[in-house]
Amino acid sequence: MTHKELREETGLGPRTLRFALSKLKNSDVVVERIRLEDARQKVVHIRRLGELL
Repeated sequence: MTHKELREETGLGPRTLRFALSKLKNSDVVVERIRLEDARQKVVHIRRLGELL
């Protein structure tokens, strides 16, 4: 999901969402990748247990 989609789905504000994603990335729960269709956007993926980065 993009950051915009996550904000709409969760109702979180932009700063709160960035903070939450930062914590999740540091814990290796999620990973962000550049969206191929629009390199200005990042897509957030949940990591599967045991998945290598």
